[in-house]
Amino acid sequence: MLSERTGPNADSRSGVGEDAKPDAKAEVKPPASPGPVPESQRAAQPSAERREVPSPMARPYPRPSGPTPVRDIPTTPRSVGTIAPVQPPALGLVRERSQYSVSETTRRVAAIALSYSFQIVGDIDFAGDAGRAGWSMKPARQLVLGHPALGTALIVAAPTLALDLPLRVLIYEDRTGVVWVNYNHPEHVQRRHEAPAAIASTIGVLPEIVARAVGTEPIHGVILPKPGKK
Repeated sequence: MLSERTGPNADSRSGVGEDAKPDAKAEVKPPASPGPVPESQRAAQPSAERREVPSPMARPYPRPSGPTPVRDIPTTPRSVGTIAPVQPPALGLVRERSQYSVSETTRRVAAIALSYSFQIVGDIDFAGDAGRAGWSMKPARQLVLGHPALGTALIVAAPTLALDLPLRVLIYEDRTGVVWVNYNHPEHVQRRHEAPAAIASTIGVLPEIVARAVGTEPIHGVILPKPGKK
């Protein structure tokens, strides 16, 4: 719909002739808004009626067809007394394969961590929680390993370390029945929070704890209570 315009320069399409003259006694009005864009400029300057602003929700984000694969991190075979150092991978996530079940691997990690003066701050049973919510999933547990004496000093030195402390170890069984132990490499945690380099050595015992837990060393003691039960 074309807007009505008055004045000597009015477009003939507005319904007012070009010879129309303003009334001298009429009230002076501010100039009207610019008229339609000439045909020669319409290609370079599209009208507001034709301009479409894409919605952020309409972006064609790809959707995975299945579970996101986890990259296998090669590990070196270990035995008691010959634990090779684990180098931090690009994303900082270390994954070790365990020859034991999820519950037995969890028990072994907890027993070794306690021998290093860590405390079992938490033991989360993801599969158990899923079952209580009406879902079904493979066994998966997370151990939270705390050390107040060391952890407090680390968080004072770099407060954002509290996002990664206490230390966490995830033990789960994949769809093929293989059990994996996962944790964040200490050097990755140190770099992520731009903390002093000494912090990596302070929490650097975690790779050794996991390496011993998935190895053949006999680990006795420590019967963990069922998660969620007092």
